[in-house]
Amino acid sequence: SSLHRVYSRKKRIQILNTAIDCGITHFDTSPVYGHGIAENDLGLVLKNNKTITLASKICLYPKYEFDNINNLWIHKAFLKIIKKPSIPIINYTLSVAEKSLDKSLKKLNRETIYVLFIHDPVEELLNSHEYFMWFEKQKKIGKIKNFGLSGNPKNFENLIINENNLTNIIQSK
Repeated sequence: SSLHRVYSRKKRIQILNTAIDCGITHFDTSPVYGHGIAENDLGLVLKNNKTITLASKICLYPKYEFDNINNLWIHKAFLKIIKKPSIPIINYTLSVAEKSLDKSLKKLNRETIYVLFIHDPVEELLNSHEYFMWFEKQKKIGKIKNFGLSGNPKNFENLIINENNLTNIIQSK
């Protein structure tokens, strides 16, 4: 999630390749990481390496997405000057999730994402049955292998307690 803090794309690519050379076989990313920079860079590195598995996320999106690190850094500097935080967009609409998944697959040069997480779910805003059905459809058509919830488990504690079908895989700090 912090890869974009390295200014040079060449250096970011080198870091990712070093991780692979050291035996890393799975990467976790999200459209919100580096406002899109992380998925772009991972896609470049993994273009010809189909053995690496990936996790990505939906429902939390950058307000602005960047392909160019210069534009991202200018944006961040501007936000510091005007003292305004960069707040991601929270959207649980399945049509937006579908578009995000397709965009991530394209950027990551993948046909399948190993685990797709709902990023920082807010239980009150989430229709877990609709999401379960949508995830199962994505599995059936081969876009994902697994699904789950990512974030602070305190935010979705009731889903865990009630053994919700979205909680088979949980990623947390």
